[in-house]
Amino acid sequence: MRKVFGTWALVGLIALAPVAVSSVCQTAFAALPQPGDDLFGIYAGTNFNEDPSDDNPPYVDAVPGAVTVYVYLTNVTAPTIGAYEFALNYSGGTAPQILATALPPESIDLGNGKDFVVILETPMPPDPYGHFVLMSLTYLVIDTAPVQIAVGPTSAPMLPNQISYLDAALSPHIRAMNPLSGSFDDPIFSFNPTNPAVESMSWSDIKSQYR
Repeated sequence: MRKVFGTWALVGLIALAPVAVSSVCQTAFAALPQPGDDLFGIYAGTNFNEDPSDDNPPYVDAVPGAVTVYVYLTNVTAPTIGAYEFALNYSGGTAPQILATALPPESIDLGNGKDFVVILETPMPPDPYGHFVLMSLTYLVIDTAPVQIAVGPTSAPMLPNQISYLDAALSPHIRAMNPLSGSFDDPIFSFNPTNPAVESMSWSDIKSQYR
């Protein structure tokens, strides 16, 4: 698997704030979040205020077909975000296929399809509630059985065993993100969590929904 260590580190450091890599490494390990800070989650909607889970459940039920979900960082502790990295892992039924990815303006994903390594040309602040939309993902869900998504470190994370983002306002400073579930082993989002069916839809079944 292609290594991505340093890709966003070097590009981010050069593009966002030229400092010595050694200086970043010295500050990076002091950036582990407190519980409730820098929460990484996936939600079924964008009607966000103080608490994203109020109107945006971390699941979608009974959905073979195309579904868009939103990857959010909430309770952001940094004034600006310049880059971020994470990997998504699937379990349960047939893993959904990503049809489209929508990133923040003027950004690029340098990952490999499983790893997401996103660089923002211009660092952006969170919204007034302290939330930041990392991306939206449009999936093709082809299984009616439950499918879970968990988040975890990339194949070569900037912070060992962590998912992280670049606080472009401080030197820059690399901060760890907390999975909403509290663990990389527990899912942060589910497709069909209450659906007992185990059969998959064929391509012809899926296409027939849009005729």
